Amino acid sequence: MIIEVFCDGASRGQGQKKIGEAACAVTVYKNRKKIAQFARGLGPRGNNEAEYEAVISGLLICSMGEFYNPILYTDSSVVANQISGQWACKHNSLIPLLMTVEDIRSEFNFKIVQVERSFVWEPDALCNEFLDKLEERKVSSKKPVV
Repeated sequence: MIIEVFCDGASRGQGQKKIGEAACAVTVYKNRKKIAQFARGLGPRGNNEAEYEAVISGLLICSMGEFYNPILYTDSSVVANQISGQWACKHNSLIPLLMTVEDIRSEFNFKIVQVERSFVWEPDALCNEFLDKLEERKVSSKKPVV
């Protein structure tokens, strides 16, 4: 059985270290057939935080489905390299997220692979769709009630 989890996070903050409305999304495939997809808002976060949240969400979905050897795909070099131990995690907001991933890893094995953004197009689209709808809702809630 092959379990593949495509992960993406997005933040509408401007610039690499800026905070903005964020979302994460995952799509899960079992033997090349989509079995789950999920997107959720995260509130104000940076992009790397959103990327980590996507990986954590994917791992939690796998644990609920008892899929204990998934391959996770992310376009985030920061997340992939920190989780694999290639890079140190020095940012205070990312350390608890990495610790969460490490705690999950103690329960079951997984492999994480950094890929091009086009490879994670489905969760990328889900993130952007979620953030677009959130923005629309915020704009419509500012309209005066007559």
